[in-house]
Amino acid sequence: MIENKDVFVPFEYAQTRRLRNAVTLPEYVNTENILVNLTGIHRLCNIGGIRHLRIQSINGDVTKEIPTIVGFNQNGEAFAGKVNAKESVPEYESTSKTSGEVHYHATSWTNTTITLNTAEISKRIADNENWEKGTRDTKAWSFHLNKDIKKGITNEGIRHLTIGLNTSNWVNTAFQYGMMAVFETMSGPTVEGAAFRVVFISALLNTLNFVMAHEKKDFRFSLFYGPQPDRAMWLYLNSIPLTLVKSEDNLQKGIV
Repeated sequence: MIENKDVFVPFEYAQTRRLRNAVTLPEYVNTENILVNLTGIHRLCNIGGIRHLRIQSINGDVTKEIPTIVGFNQNGEAFAGKVNAKESVPEYESTSKTSGEVHYHATSWTNTTITLNTAEISKRIADNENWEKGTRDTKAWSFHLNKDIKKGITNEGIRHLTIGLNTSNWVNTAFQYGMMAVFETMSGPTVEGAAFRVVFISALLNTLNFVMAHEKKDFRFSLFYGPQPDRAMWLYLNSIPLTLVKSEDNLQKGIV
């Protein structure tokens, strides 16, 4: 039996046919100590229907603290009190684009881009006193990269699986579930009967679509026809314990 072991490679070598790593980290970060889990990334992409993943970076805006004016002095000049508001900037943004028209949502794959804001990440590391080496701490960068990339893949995958259907897919799905509702009404509605019909007919339709699909290797199996909430849940649960990026310092200490 072949074990599906995670394969970690140095950050600068994290490139495959499906993964494009275009991230530029600050010069003071030792990227040789940052490792990327290629197997884990591919695993999440396969579950989520993501064919190609591009990870890039920008040196964007950072979160700004907004001082609150609490009063005025005798000269009419305002003075600020304790800071209690922030103009928050996200660490990353993610987008997906599905190319081409497909007949079955189960064969629809999307291309995802995750854009990391290295300036915001650097600021959050600097503001956190728990990182011993400050913005040079590879453990800190690994922590944020792991969190942001994992969230980006998971969120885009869930979105694609559940609401990423094209117009014809939505129409076809509505028709099929409408027919199921008609049969349920005719036979007498029960929760057990409805659940059985959804799973049974979905399995039947998915099997038929698999037989008719041109690219069978692209077919994603699911208990449901159309939207795939079971795969979305599977993707989320798989992402929780998975480490996609870690530092070599953690590796040497046996921390994953």
